[in-house]
Amino acid sequence: MTPPPPPRTPKSGLVLLLFALPCGLAAWYLLQRGNAEAHLIPWSCWGGECSTDDPRVFLIIGGVAANIACFAFALAALRAIAFGAAMALGPLASISGWREAVAGGLPAAEVSTEIKVWGAVAGVGAVIALLGLVYELRVSAAFAALLGRERVPAALEDYKDAGSGSGVGTAALAFRDRRGHPHRVEVRVPRSWTRAPLAAVYPAGDPARARAALPWLRRLITAETVASTVSAETGAPASEPSLVGELERLAALRREGHLTEEEFQLAKRRLLEP
Repeated sequence: MTPPPPPRTPKSGLVLLLFALPCGLAAWYLLQRGNAEAHLIPWSCWGGECSTDDPRVFLIIGGVAANIACFAFALAALRAIAFGAAMALGPLASISGWREAVAGGLPAAEVSTEIKVWGAVAGVGAVIALLGLVYELRVSAAFAALLGRERVPAALEDYKDAGSGSGVGTAALAFRDRRGHPHRVEVRVPRSWTRAPLAAVYPAGDPARARAALPWLRRLITAETVASTVSAETGAPASEPSLVGELERLAALRREGHLTEEEFQLAKRRLLEP
């Protein structure tokens, strides 16, 4: 049997961000220059259609493409932050170009409406990015180390839906502390977290106060990593491809409604028994 590909690691996320950075810089430069010089491009119009041979027309097109590429590279690591940043970057670069054009002699009235409209769009993008950052810092417990918290791999067991239709329930957060002692702490988590690799974050020396936290680069972590995390907490081997495939199959059956949460947890426990 062909072994599964190795799971993507946080290093993959850093590589994507390194690609996103030059794309963002290129988007800013192209959109800024394109809008600064757009009024200088000569157009030939006839029959209701216009065209030009001036290559500067491609500056804005290239800037839009670079901004989309920046968003695509940054999405896996930054999620809502990437969307908001991309939404703000394009308008801000365009506004910078229009202001340069006005400084060079373009009547301000010709671009005043565009500056106001795209300024509002940039503001909305900045708010989305800020809210996304706040959310990510909260669910990933990014400041845990600065506050002296311990952070160790963990897994959820025995999830029970609250029944309110909110998609939030209770589960046992299973983990081993820094000394290797096992713990099970009841936590309240969204249902979607049962399919994600987790960490237990707790004050040093007090594992009973642990809470669940998501990894920052969770979209880059594959099912093999999830299975390894679960197995590390239960003592079951997770290196066999067949085990990973079975876990994926059970998760798919649960998502499609063929298994209840209780049936899924029972089947998973049986599968992971040594």
